[in-house]
Amino acid sequence: MMDKGVTKEQARDHIKGVISFSWRKINETIAKNSNPQSIILTTLSLNMARTAQCIYQHGDGAGTSARVTRDHLMSLIVEPIAMFN
Repeated sequence: MMDKGVTKEQARDHIKGVISFSWRKINETIAKNSNPQSIILTTLSLNMARTAQCIYQHGDGAGTSARVTRDHLMSLIVEPIAMFN
């Protein structure tokens, strides 16, 4: 932001665009490849991207006072899902 002299909103919009472009490229690569080795590496990249987006989409995950990431992970991993009442 300081190097380019842009606002926080402009920086966020740029990062959202980069993320969207990256997701598009990963999905295109998965759809096009039939090589097993490429699929393994692309799947690894996809899972890392999913993890990073889950952790950082509501802040840095550790320093946020709202603890959104912690609550989200707790609901995914620790808290049971009621299947039947």
